[in-house]
Amino acid sequence: MSESKIPELEIAGDSFDLWLSEIKQIGGSDPLSHFRDNSFGQINLERAHPGGLAQFVTGRPTLLSNLVRDPLSFSRALSAARRIKSKQLSLSEHFGLDTLYMASGLVDLSADGKELRMPVLLWPVNLVRKQDDFELSLSRKAIVNPALAPALYAAYGVRLNKEDLLVHVQVGSDPIPIRVLDHIASLTDSVGSPELRRILVISNFSSAAIELAADFRRSDNPVLKLLSGDLIVDTSNELGVADPIAVTDSDATQTKIVSRALAGASFAVESLPGCGYTQTVVLLIAALSHQGKRVLVLAPRRQTLNELSDRMARIGLQGLGIRSSSTWMDMIGAISRNEKAKPANYSSLATLRDSSREQVSNYFASFSKVDGELGVSIEQALEQLSRLAASRKPPLNEARIDADQLGRHRDLTFAMTLLRQASELGEFEIGPEDSCWFRARFENPQEIPARIELAKALHQGSFQSLADQLAEFTKTVEFVPAQSVTDWVSYLELFVGVRETLDKFKPEVFDRPLTELIFATAPRKDKSVMSGANRRRLKKLAKEYLRPGMHVADMHLALKEIQSQRDMWARHCLVAKAPQVPLGIAKAQSALNTFVEELKVLQLHLDSGTLNPVLVEQPLEKLRSILQSLAEDISILDNYPERAMTQSRLDEAGLGQLSVELANLHTTKDALLAELELAWWKSALETLLQRSGSSLAGDHNQVVANEQRFAQSEADLIREGAKTVAFELATSWKKALEVFPTEAQTLKELLKLKRAVLAEVQTLAPNIYKSLAPVVMCSPYEVPTVLSRGDSFDVAIVLDGAGSSIAENYSGLARASQAIIFGDDAIAAATGFSLECLPDESSERVLPESIFTAARSVMPLEVLKRSYRSSGQVLGDYVNSEFYGDRIIFEPSRDSYFGLSNSLLVKVAAAKATETESLDEEVTQVVDLIFSHATWSPQDSLLVATASQKHAERLDQALQAGMRDKAHLAEFFEGHGREKFEITTIQDLAHRIADRVIFSVGFGKGSNGSAPKSLGLISHRDGSRYLANCLVSARKHITVVSALDAVDLVDPSIIGCDVLREMLGEISKPNPKAIEADVNPMIADLAIRLTKLGVTTRTNFSSRLKLVASVGEKAAVVEPDWGLLGYNLSERHRLRPMMLRSLGWDYIRVPSFELFADPELVARRIAIALGIEVSKKPQPLFEMEPRAFEDTHSAWGDPVDSNDQRLREDKPPHWG
Repeated sequence: MSESKIPELEIAGDSFDLWLSEIKQIGGSDPLSHFRDNSFGQINLERAHPGGLAQFVTGRPTLLSNLVRDPLSFSRALSAARRIKSKQLSLSEHFGLDTLYMASGLVDLSADGKELRMPVLLWPVNLVRKQDDFELSLSRKAIVNPALAPALYAAYGVRLNKEDLLVHVQVGSDPIPIRVLDHIASLTDSVGSPELRRILVISNFSSAAIELAADFRRSDNPVLKLLSGDLIVDTSNELGVADPIAVTDSDATQTKIVSRALAGASFAVESLPGCGYTQTVVLLIAALSHQGKRVLVLAPRRQTLNELSDRMARIGLQGLGIRSSSTWMDMIGAISRNEKAKPANYSSLATLRDSSREQVSNYFASFSKVDGELGVSIEQALEQLSRLAASRKPPLNEARIDADQLGRHRDLTFAMTLLRQASELGEFEIGPEDSCWFRARFENPQEIPARIELAKALHQGSFQSLADQLAEFTKTVEFVPAQSVTDWVSYLELFVGVRETLDKFKPEVFDRPLTELIFATAPRKDKSVMSGANRRRLKKLAKEYLRPGMHVADMHLALKEIQSQRDMWARHCLVAKAPQVPLGIAKAQSALNTFVEELKVLQLHLDSGTLNPVLVEQPLEKLRSILQSLAEDISILDNYPERAMTQSRLDEAGLGQLSVELANLHTTKDALLAELELAWWKSALETLLQRSGSSLAGDHNQVVANEQRFAQSEADLIREGAKTVAFELATSWKKALEVFPTEAQTLKELLKLKRAVLAEVQTLAPNIYKSLAPVVMCSPYEVPTVLSRGDSFDVAIVLDGAGSSIAENYSGLARASQAIIFGDDAIAAATGFSLECLPDESSERVLPESIFTAARSVMPLEVLKRSYRSSGQVLGDYVNSEFYGDRIIFEPSRDSYFGLSNSLLVKVAAAKATETESLDEEVTQVVDLIFSHATWSPQDSLLVATASQKHAERLDQALQAGMRDKAHLAEFFEGHGREKFEITTIQDLAHRIADRVIFSVGFGKGSNGSAPKSLGLISHRDGSRYLANCLVSARKHITVVSALDAVDLVDPSIIGCDVLREMLGEISKPNPKAIEADVNPMIADLAIRLTKLGVTTRTNFSSRLKLVASVGEKAAVVEPDWGLLGYNLSERHRLRPMMLRSLGWDYIRVPSFELFADPELVARRIAIALGIEVSKKPQPLFEMEPRAFEDTHSAWGDPVDSNDQRLREDKPPHWG
């Protein structure tokens, strides 16, 4: 980063003036400049008991009761101590400010016309609760009020040297020595008459506003120019950096946020509750650090920064962010990490991830790719075929539309027109089974009568006579009965051949082996190694088989013919006997030849597609029925010209096969569209599969294995990402040590002293500092004190931005050239804080615009809206709809499926009372719940919130009183680290999270039996926001304790009663949203099959879970290809399944083709996974036995619309 200072130019004067004015108002009335006596929020030790005060000023722990011994005064001091301690904890927790001090000495400039009353010295104080008392201890080092010196210079022109003043202070003696006051008096005697007096007051003090104002400079900073409206945001880097390094899981939105940040963009991020806020910031910090950028993280709450630090440490990046509150420890952690870092294997793992991602991506790309010609995808084809199969009357045809015509029929209009015309002609009333003239073809319609007559003649005459005669022949020679006309021809040809042979040869020729004779008589080129003498002998023997006087031209051919005849005879004859010739074969052969020719005439007109094989090869009985049909079923030929024309048009349109199927099925006009759709979608599916070039319908296990391989490779890459960042930082660190050894030694000496201040380290070792602390994390109120003015950063990340203003973050923003602002204005506002504890703090003031609200109006906005809470969101649907416009994306939990609620309403039965706030019965009920939780669920953190400040104080007092008898529970109230038990008001909640929350309303019915006119903080103008914050603070469960019912909150004059009434109603009668959506046919089919196997199923359990299957306490989400949700492969195949498993679900992945091809196998696999023992032997899936009447649909008044018959057939529509 450039070392040049940012030029100080005046821009947007109005904005800068406004911001400076807001800075000066931080903390409200400033007791450092305008001190006033306030017994409500101060402990006055001016009149403390001498013995106790002497002990206290020496720094030894002293009980408050030892300092203030008068009972009445002690009671007041104790109450003030509680308020001061509560205020100190709140300011420390929520704003990172240390505010507990004892002020000693006072300078009052009122006499000189200045409304300034300023303490002189501030002593840090520790205030520790000890049951019904407090233990106080005083720091051994005082500081001079930072407002004092500037005020004296402004009023009198005198310069107060703080070191000179502190010289007069002696540790362990009087906290405000007279010499201190005399020193101030000596400076002002000649120029004014300020009143100097002694005070000893413990209260809350902070110099944050003073320091921020002193650090304020008008700047030409690009971030400030954006926020002031003087600069238009640059959208050229909106796409960001592709594939940034990740050190933890990240969804598509988180990845986009990191990419934009790496590209240098400033933008706002709306972080909805539970949606990966901290995780996103960790990703940002790691990626920016890996890019070599310095990052300043601003967050008022120390818990936010501590959570960030812990999260980074868990992934191996401890000390990456140096906290202002833990600088020494974080620097030691960073050095340790740098020294231990080793090279990472990121690039090779990235290659492996990319390869596995490509495999999965290709599968889904092919699955969802829309074909340019057909305009549909394989996914759509499967869905449509499933829809058709699940319809009430599913289409049945198995036809295919010609591939070259599919694109022509994308909208089916033309095809339907043709089919309707054919239907009107009766084309589908008579099918191939009804008439063999189906789809007959004639050159001239005038041929039809002659062909009909021919068919009648063959049926009534020729066929039967030939059948009788040939049957007699076969019986005579004991042949196998002929099966077809072709057999007739073959038999007669054999008989004729035998007759011709016996005319020339003796019958013995059929009894002797002819092999050698055939070899001997073969032409010379065909002769074998047979000797000449043997050949001559065998030739002579062959001639002996001739009848006397007979001669054959070619003995070799004649012998081969005889051998063939003998083989055929042996094949057809049922008994072993020599060939013989039946009488009358010549006449029969002539008749048969005529019959065959006439069959050929008919064959020319018949459709070969529906009448196959040809007539002469048809079985004789089938031929008989065909001839009968040709003779009798002739109505189909009545309007032949019109039919022929329509058939021709159907064939040309590629619908010929479909028209045959429709005729065979006798399809009615109403069913034409469904049948056409089925044929088109089946044809489209086959065509798309061929064009995809991949085995989408192949190994289903391989599909799942590829997805699992991708998920694992990405998880491995993420783990290596943190190591990669760590190694890059270590390389930079070691290089800095080599180049700047002097600075390295200086840092070493500082760390040996176990003290480290960021500004000091930056001043003494600036180069080492940058490599050691690429990320600095602090409260925006601390920036002027912990960072030097020259410490600059590339990026400022503002956290909890909805709860702070631009003015409060100004010092941090002015040190960076890019800003990313996170916030959620549904649960936070820039309310600031009040330093003093005052009796009445209910006055409502005008709040400044939050930095998040300002940023989202001038910068691009990203929204984190995918919930990652592994226990689900308490009252998720209510919170989402009431406060977030249904923008949060929740995955339902397994507990919600089984009806387990994460909220409970405890009603307090209380009598009517004159005082409606903080009823005794409600106090008792809440304390009982707290002790019950501490006893039975100590592993979960607990937070108690209420709408009444008085109720919170009474609950705290009652709890402390109850603890006297329950000392064994003290460990719980001191445990849970940063989620330590707390009783607070809903107004003081700010991004507070606990496992369980108890919300006690704190108000009951008045003496007239009605609700009070004010519901405390719920009736505040921000009451809805306070309540939302309370609800989202519960990680696992919320218990609402109320003496008011929803029916009591009907008075419209009571501000806030509507939101409270709706919340109470939501808890007492949870009304889950009904999901009304069509169920995918394949999912509906699978659900039925699972139910038959004994699995409980719910379709559309939520908008994100299409099918849930359960057995006992085991429940699984079943997801086919189209049910996978997410913006990228990582979300679909790794993050969402992982999230569902963390919510208690089993996750079962079902590839669509597997579900489409074999739904029964899928159902059995799911049932087995859920613990049902499905026998290997197929069991009846349906009730085959007749059921009693009371078990039938009719007995219950339901329609009889079983889907069982279709499931029995179990034949997916794509099977041809």
